[in-house]
Amino acid sequence: MRGSYGSGFRAPSLTDLYTAQATSVTANGTRDPIRCPNVTTGAPADCNNQFPTITGGNPDLKPERSRSGTLGIVFEPNRAVSLGVDAFWITIKDSIVIGGLATNVILANVANATQFASFIHRGAPDSNASGVGPIIGIVQTTSNLFKVKATGYDVNFAVRPDIGAGQKLLLRLDGTYIWKSLRQNFDGSYTSNADNAINAAGGVIPIWRHVASAQFDRGPWMLAVQQNFQNSYNDQNNNISPAVPRQVGAYETFDAQARYSGFRNLQLSLGVKNLTDHNPPYTNAGGQFIAGYDVTYADVRGRFVYGNVKYTFK
Repeated sequence: MRGSYGSGFRAPSLTDLYTAQATSVTANGTRDPIRCPNVTTGAPADCNNQFPTITGGNPDLKPERSRSGTLGIVFEPNRAVSLGVDAFWITIKDSIVIGGLATNVILANVANATQFASFIHRGAPDSNASGVGPIIGIVQTTSNLFKVKATGYDVNFAVRPDIGAGQKLLLRLDGTYIWKSLRQNFDGSYTSNADNAINAAGGVIPIWRHVASAQFDRGPWMLAVQQNFQNSYNDQNNNISPAVPRQVGAYETFDAQARYSGFRNLQLSLGVKNLTDHNPPYTNAGGQFIAGYDVTYADVRGRFVYGNVKYTFK
């Protein structure tokens, strides 16, 4: 049996900190919920406006911090079979979110505009009965926001059958099952993002993924085949009304490699990634530089062949 408990942190990247800041505007008809109910004249500047926004990096970001624990067991009934199961718990606070809070959340109502007042830049107070000045900018730079929680299991299974002298066969499966993956909302509640495409949530979290492999060794030769698998998930709704829920298909690729080490101090390898040239499944999720694909879920490079020469000086 084995277990662990630890803490960690992830410092913001250079792009998180120093991506050039830029300005834009909110959607047509955006309303300041604090000033607009108190505007007797219905001034468009408060009730029907496009407020300036500030996007980009944030040099004041704090590191993400985490607490994690694991508890597991490894069972080996004989030298040929090994089974391991490890449960894990992870909590992250001050998670770094590119783009910060959406303006429709910040300006949804008086309570939100008050709670997130630090994201609203206002001018000097004027004659408005609210006692606050007009909005001159809304901050949407990368920000530390809320918590993320995840629990699940890592499993590994290995079999080494006896296939005769001078030969070895290893069959192996390594997988991860996500029991819960929760992201905190602005009101303190949590939303599951496991098996769901959610914008600006750090990519899709498949409930199950695994790598299965078979490796055969005989003399100087080694042959290996590997399967990479991730299960399907619920896609983001499209903009067609009425929206029809759809699933993004499972993603499965195969890799192969051959290695020869019969030369003195020299090892030659030849391999193929994505042997069947399988394309990533289509997704409605946008906001990425490759439209129609999720680069956090699938590899868009397709099949490619590689070689390796290794020489050891002795």
